[in-house]
Amino acid sequence: MLHFGFDGTGRGRGSPQGACWVGMGECRRMWSDRDSKTDFLNFTEVAEQISALARSPEMLPVSVGVFGTWGTGKSTVLNLVKQDLERHDPKPVVIEFDAWLFQGFDDSKAALMEVVADTLIRAVKDDDGLLGKAKALAARVNYFRALGVAADFGIGMALGVPPGLLTKAGDAISSLVSGSVKSDDVDAAKEVGKAASEGWGKLVKPEKARTPPKEISAFRQEFSDILEELGRPLV
Repeated sequence: MLHFGFDGTGRGRGSPQGACWVGMGECRRMWSDRDSKTDFLNFTEVAEQISALARSPEMLPVSVGVFGTWGTGKSTVLNLVKQDLERHDPKPVVIEFDAWLFQGFDDSKAALMEVVADTLIRAVKDDDGLLGKAKALAARVNYFRALGVAADFGIGMALGVPPGLLTKAGDAISSLVSGSVKSDDVDAAKEVGKAASEGWGKLVKPEKARTPPKEISAFRQEFSDILEELGRPLV
């Protein structure tokens, strides 16, 4: 017979409860897989070293990877790093992003960019000048997301054009991007053009011609300017 019970004394990975597995006359501990903000695994020294790297201007930008198998405390290390960062001035802007939450639901790159932009907006909300730049940065994310939607789900769905209408329009699909719609069915082509224009306008409203290279360059420049003026590292 196997018996599972909770005795409330466990402390593995910060778990408030420990599970006791009773079998063959002995009791062994099992812990739930939950990250902790308290160091029960002696990872503070590792966390402090990571924090020191992130706070060293001469080392930035820097990428630090925390590797380990399932349940070894990677998330706990990140919690400890965040706690140490927040004990120093100037306090870094810490962005928490879990890519697993977006898997299969959104473009992970665009999702990360959006989280970064939203975090910066909150960080500079009291500075009108930086706030405007942060909002402009967020607006560019819409452009990248629009491109991702068009690529992943088809230009018709991205532009809000019903699939049946696209079929009816025939070769009008290929000319949507250039703005020159040609089809034997003129009425259908006009309808596609109108639907595409309205759908695209909801995603992006460009003030001038925009291309991916230009947008990427502008995003990098605005991002760099915001961090420089903010005077705080971003982690």
